[in-house]
Amino acid sequence: MSQRPILFPTRALGILFLGFFSACSGSKSAPSITSQPESVTTVVGRSAELEAGVKGKPTPDLVWQKDGVNISSQTESTCTISDPKLTDAGGYTVYASNSQGSVTSEIATLTVLPVPTLYRPFGIAVDSAKTLYVSDATRHTISKLVPNSDGTVTQSLLAGSDGISGSEDKSGSSASFNSPEGLALDASGNLYVADYGNHTIRKIDTLGAVTTFAGQAEASGTVDGDRLSARFNHPIGLAFNASYSVLYVADSGNHTIRAINIKSQTVSTFAGTAGSPGTSSSMLSSPNGVAVSTSDDVDTLYVTDYGSSTIRKITSSGGISTLAGYAGDTGTANGTGNGARFNQPVGITLHTSGYLLVADAYNHAIRKVSTSGSVSTLAGESGVSGNEDESGSEAHFSRPSNICVDSSGIAYVTDYKNGLIRTITTAGVVGTLTSPVE
Repeated sequence: MSQRPILFPTRALGILFLGFFSACSGSKSAPSITSQPESVTTVVGRSAELEAGVKGKPTPDLVWQKDGVNISSQTESTCTISDPKLTDAGGYTVYASNSQGSVTSEIATLTVLPVPTLYRPFGIAVDSAKTLYVSDATRHTISKLVPNSDGTVTQSLLAGSDGISGSEDKSGSSASFNSPEGLALDASGNLYVADYGNHTIRKIDTLGAVTTFAGQAEASGTVDGDRLSARFNHPIGLAFNASYSVLYVADSGNHTIRAINIKSQTVSTFAGTAGSPGTSSSMLSSPNGVAVSTSDDVDTLYVTDYGSSTIRKITSSGGISTLAGYAGDTGTANGTGNGARFNQPVGITLHTSGYLLVADAYNHAIRKVSTSGSVSTLAGESGVSGNEDESGSEAHFSRPSNICVDSSGIAYVTDYKNGLIRTITTAGVVGTLTSPVE
């Protein structure tokens, strides 16, 4: 049987339409702020975000304001300042409007802290007063960072001419370097510099006078003997033994570790075969960093072997073995011995607690290595670059290059691509060194 269509009287249809219209009209509402933006502190160059919750019908149009002035590019619920400058600091609000009205959020303060002016910081050393010395490889300079009571540091130029390469043995800005990299301090406060591009080891005394300590500028080679007659090939890492009687050099281009005897003023090849890189446990391939453990006047060296992505151990007789990592196989794995993996590690230092810290450059992480070869990640998300101050794997670096530790156990890292100096506690909490606010 066919069904008849249902018919509504005209008056009923009218009432139905008015009810629908009334319901739609009632759904409209003026904008309101459901969650206020919170104040944020960042440093120059580190991305910052301000967020707010907004509701209303129709959906409100949004625009963020800085100190009451619209920021035309910021029209979402999140305001992103991707490369903050000091001038970006101020009071931020979000203004929301629709056909039913408008509202402005509470003020959130963006604080942008200045940082030391460093472009590509590479080498780093710290003295007993916690004064830091940093080489800026691209700018060809050495900076001095003096700690202040408020936790900031004051930067000054120790030596080198900003942006100008050379090999001048003079004082302060009249001196010149060519891509200075590794640094080491002696017991008297003299600073030694691996002058990578000049193939030399330079010395900066406590008055800022620069001299060539070993090698000859722009004359690469692998000659042993008197320190000034000796030749190096792109030296990178430097480290003294406990008595400051020997300065060890990671001579990367020669694939060797060189030893400079401070008393006799002579250079010798301590480990590796010049001109013969290799990934076997008895060879070195572009060693970058060196750390020294001295016990009963016997030196044991730990080396970041950049070319093989391993940590090497070298005995006092020059015997080489692999402490951690698997030669030629890069990765991010924690573990023990050849079960661990690194990705072109650069800097290495011996912590006051007896373990090693490694700047695992292309894993963007700081690794912790026991002297028995057990590897863990202290800070950074392995394989992921970034720029965040957090704890453990929540923190991020971008090609950390070198590392040193002060007497209280705080580690300082040259965060190469971010142009920052980062700090790490023994618990893996990461911070950033800042400059005084003017």
